[in-house]
Amino acid sequence: MCQLAQVSRAGFYRYLDRRAPEEEDMAVRSAIQEIALEHKRYYGHRRVTAELRRRGMMVNHKRVVRIMRTDNLLTKERSCTVKRKWHERYPQKFRIRAVERMNSCDNVLRLARELGLNRSLLYKWRHRLDPANGQAQGEVMIRNSRESTLRKEIYRLKRLLANKTVEVDFFRCALQTVGARRRKSGISGEQASTMQSETSLQGSLSIERMCQLGEVSRAGFYRHFQAQAPLEESMKVRSAIQEIALEHRKRYGYRRITAELRRRGLAVNHKRVARMMQADNLLAIRNCEWLGATDSNTELEIYLNLASRL
Repeated sequence: MCQLAQVSRAGFYRYLDRRAPEEEDMAVRSAIQEIALEHKRYYGHRRVTAELRRRGMMVNHKRVVRIMRTDNLLTKERSCTVKRKWHERYPQKFRIRAVERMNSCDNVLRLARELGLNRSLLYKWRHRLDPANGQAQGEVMIRNSRESTLRKEIYRLKRLLANKTVEVDFFRCALQTVGARRRKSGISGEQASTMQSETSLQGSLSIERMCQLGEVSRAGFYRHFQAQAPLEESMKVRSAIQEIALEHRKRYGYRRITAELRRRGLAVNHKRVARMMQADNLLAIRNCEWLGATDSNTELEIYLNLASRL
């Protein structure tokens, strides 16, 4: 009929909706029932709506849902969950053997290359198979339950021993420095060890050399110095600022002086440097030439400023 009348089916259905809504509703209902029965009620409202639109019926999906619910044509939701068995790349027995070899070997990198694995993967397996982490269950647990506890205790003792070794080495170097100072100056050991920090800073040994002998960083030395003797540390910073300013003929501002202090190992804030330079009158003064706006010695005629009288 639409072909004979040379009209579209969508326009024909819109015309039915405008002129006879009840007839158009019956047509949509019959079309929905036809599609549902044709596909053995496997089509839901979305597929039925798409099929109606392919047939030229412009129907909203909500209207299709209402009609299908009234006619009891809605499909029941089917359970599509499929239990998939996870196949791991490496078996559990292989992981346990790899972790046992890792705990007994000295070079983990060599073991990883031998097994064709990444080193981080071995550490991840050991962490997961560790009973102390509470993640291992059943066969995943390592046979020896005390192994992880003993390993952690050994690691803690090694850390403690390393810290004690560093402290002993530092105090040994400090005692050697005090002994050398005592032999050089001829004073007692108590006086040599209780001398003010200014004397040690201004002696024959530089700060860098003393830090090398004590095996500590210069930044750590100055932080300790600032915490123990804030007045001496302030005097040291002030003298360093004055030295840098005079060395560069007061052409360095507080930013360049702050950078130079940090290169020397003094971690000082730029605001503190600016305050000290302002107090000591060391801030660089810009020499700006005065540029005159007019030439007073000109021979041209001078006009009155009539605008100022308004």
